Amino acid sequence: MSMNQNQIPAGWESLPLAVRDAVLAELQAKYLADGPVSRLPELLVAERSEYMPASLEQQYIWQRQQANAYTLGWATAVPAMLFEAVDMAALESALWSLQSQHGSLRTRLVVKDEALYQCVDDRQPLPLREQKLPRWRGRAATITEIGRRQRTLVEERFELASGPLWRALVLRRGKDAVLLMSFCSVIFDGGSLALVQQQLYALYQHAKDATPLPEELQKAPLQYRDYAQWQQQLRGHELWRERLHWWQENLKGAVPAVEGEGSAPAELSTRLYEQTLSKATCAQLDDYAQSNETTPFVVMLTEFMATLHELDSHDDIWVAAPSANRPLAGTETMIGNFMRQVLLRQQWPEQQDDRLAAVHTTVSEALEHGDLPHQLIAEMLPQEAGAGNPYRYFFNYRHAEAQGEEADDMDIEFAVEPEQMLVNREEQILLMVLESENSRQIHWYLRESRFDAARAETLLKRYFARLKLRIGA
Repeated sequence: MSMNQNQIPAGWESLPLAVRDAVLAELQAKYLADGPVSRLPELLVAERSEYMPASLEQQYIWQRQQANAYTLGWATAVPAMLFEAVDMAALESALWSLQSQHGSLRTRLVVKDEALYQCVDDRQPLPLREQKLPRWRGRAATITEIGRRQRTLVEERFELASGPLWRALVLRRGKDAVLLMSFCSVIFDGGSLALVQQQLYALYQHAKDATPLPEELQKAPLQYRDYAQWQQQLRGHELWRERLHWWQENLKGAVPAVEGEGSAPAELSTRLYEQTLSKATCAQLDDYAQSNETTPFVVMLTEFMATLHELDSHDDIWVAAPSANRPLAGTETMIGNFMRQVLLRQQWPEQQDDRLAAVHTTVSEALEHGDLPHQLIAEMLPQEAGAGNPYRYFFNYRHAEAQGEEADDMDIEFAVEPEQMLVNREEQILLMVLESENSRQIHWYLRESRFDAARAETLLKRYFARLKLRIGA
């Protein structure tokens, strides 16, 4: 079950686990670096105007929000950033510099002649607020309070036309401070999250101690609006035509409808449930994946598809998965939304022994043709009466910072999060695997109207049992 050698670098099995597991980002980046990128026009600084085209990613998010009366969750929270003995003047200077460096943080999105445009202001007020944390609270109570205030920040509505499309909140406690930030998804993705943290710390140290700035912060970078303008050149490009033809052939036919889909307005509220893989189970998962010349991503995805097959009784399984999309020089230092949703369509094999290889091949082929905005794929999907939503099930495998605590010695196969852990999502099921150095957390966001607590527990435990049975745990 070996992948095409144009897609996998030699000796990939010996790469660090963090590299191997990022299969979506790594395979696509490798493929693009070897082939299609050389056929694409170079990313250059575009001529500036008051109205710049919105990117295809921004258009897709905007259209989905319109279709759901702007009820979907579309804010991304940056993990809390601690500043001990904070220099508030330096922190404020760093935030100003970050906003000045990235036009996306000064962007508004406006509708003109029924089309969406970016308007990038030369200067916007800094969306920074400051609040106090009670000093008498213990550590656990303080962490809970920080989490509560972060949820409140994320729940605040963004106004596209007036901006700002991000917010910062400083929580002071004595000499120390915690910085919370929330970004609208039209200007932000997972790659931007790490970038914001790295650049903000560097800018803070520079303002505080005059430390040298990284090279990327010493020059005027390409901006996200340049990327959006670059996309306009590719509408009729031969590479995109080739990709669209492949997807048209691969996605022929209607998506089978499942429970909860119909003409009535959908209830979008989802609840979070959690699972944890023990260190021993994580090791068995890694060993199993390596021995089968695949990745833990593919192994866990296979059992997710098996769970969906049992749930819906359909052999035609559709799952969306995010793919990092920053292969072009200059995009690696941009704050913006570059996320692609790769559709994985799997005809479910009857034989258990054939399933891992089949899913492996499906992922490989989809990534080979995945360097295409999913907005274009969504536009060409057949709109048949009674068809299901191809993006109803979502599988996301990502890396998270270690929290400094050892993984539980025992597997946790079902845990319910508190009442406040609710969010509106289009997906009926989102399975998110968060891998750190010492654990794998599995987060399930399940549509409340379809899955009550009892049904959710059954679903999660069946997935857990399948996964452990496959890897011999």
